Amino acid sequence: LGLTSSRPKVCERSYTLNEDFFKEPNTINAYWSGFLSGDSLIRVGYTKRRGNMNQVSLKISTKDEEHLKKFREVVGYSGPFSYEDHKSPNSDNIVHSCKLVICSRKWVDDLDRNFGVVEWKPYRRPPDNLALELYWNFLVGLLDSDGHIGLSECKYISKTGHITHSKYLHLGLSSGGFKILHWVRNFLNKHVQYRAGKQNILKTVSKAKGFYIYGIRAAIVFDHLYNLNCPHRLSRKWENPEVLAKVDYYKTKYPDYFLEISQNSTIIPV
Repeated sequence: LGLTSSRPKVCERSYTLNEDFFKEPNTINAYWSGFLSGDSLIRVGYTKRRGNMNQVSLKISTKDEEHLKKFREVVGYSGPFSYEDHKSPNSDNIVHSCKLVICSRKWVDDLDRNFGVVEWKPYRRPPDNLALELYWNFLVGLLDSDGHIGLSECKYISKTGHITHSKYLHLGLSSGGFKILHWVRNFLNKHVQYRAGKQNILKTVSKAKGFYIYGIRAAIVFDHLYNLNCPHRLSRKWENPEVLAKVDYYKTKYPDYFLEISQNSTIIPV
């Protein structure tokens, strides 16, 4: 009948890309899937205006531009990334960002199947049936994208009214997905050992949009993750001199608390 479709033809890829990067879980893609779980936008499907919507986009601050370049290099992508300026939602400051958008149906499927990274952030889930080491790498990626590691100041008032100030280590994760937050809490409860009777020191606090651990327990988790084989980690978060000094302080003062972390081969997320 001579009819034609308004739907555009599938075009050849303009840039190179390792389409199989997330096909088989390993230490490298476990880290980057954790990073994408915390800080990516995924679009799936097709619209007449936008065409192919099987997109994985990653936008981060320009201060971490080198990290985005590292991601582009490791996935073998030859395309460019763009720069954007937008107003901060919490202040009048202007945020400078760099953004990378990659179209790949294979990536969308593999991220969902192997790592639970789906289109809507609240529905993202932890991976299934990975080796334990890969779960730790996934957690490093989460912390690099959606977490914070630092020192908080606290004030103590003695019975005589004397005031002293001190700093303690905190490690936190903010996320739009309760499944991820609950998994992190349960994962750390299972694999980070500490002496019975010391729960008041190794305290965990869970809030609506975040999960936080403090003091010695935060130091134990940080120490394990810091010594993990994870070459692509965001160095500015893990090489903070004040944080490293505080962890060394805890290790020197409380060496018995830094017990061996459970080495089960696999775990099933809860």
